[in-house]
Amino acid sequence: MDMSSGSTSMTMTMGTFHWTSVGDALWFDSWVPSSEGAYIGACIALFVLAILARGSAALQYYVEGWLIIKEEKILHAADNKFARADSKVTKNTSLDESIDGLRRRDGDINHNEKPLEYSTTSTPTFMSKTKAPARLELPHVPAFHWQTDTLRSLLSTLVTFISYLLMLVVMTGNGAYFIVIIIGVFVGEMVFGRYRALRGFHDLHNH
Repeated sequence: MDMSSGSTSMTMTMGTFHWTSVGDALWFDSWVPSSEGAYIGACIALFVLAILARGSAALQYYVEGWLIIKEEKILHAADNKFARADSKVTKNTSLDESIDGLRRRDGDINHNEKPLEYSTTSTPTFMSKTKAPARLELPHVPAFHWQTDTLRSLLSTLVTFISYLLMLVVMTGNGAYFIVIIIGVFVGEMVFGRYRALRGFHDLHNH
């Protein structure tokens, strides 16, 4: 009977918040605020960490946008190089064709033996004004680079690490910890939320 009542009370208290100022460890058993001052300091640290969580996400968006612009500059430089090479080849080819045309014209003038023949039938030609449909292409995937991809991975790991740290604190069920984390996320979103627009820039330039 006692065991059933104990399990029932344990189930009822699971998932609820409590408001004790001591006794809840932060990530490690040795990190337990033992006084009211330490408890307030822990709340301030969690508030700052929640702001940093939003700041690290904004930094990730900014760096990804910068990497996209850097990759596009490299691609445009390569395209311009190939375009200059193609224009040079086309110019040389057109010059050779012009010389050959002048030679053939001189030969026709010297051998003007056949009279001109006119065709009695003419075939009408029609020009289509409709444009050909654009070719479907896969999104561009940047080439692998050790520096850029390592930086991208480090930032993504940092964002995930901070998020999991905050999640573990919320799972302690301490109401004050939960409130300061929510307030920190709110303040961090006010400060760094506008950088979220760079995520749309990333999606736009990858399609």
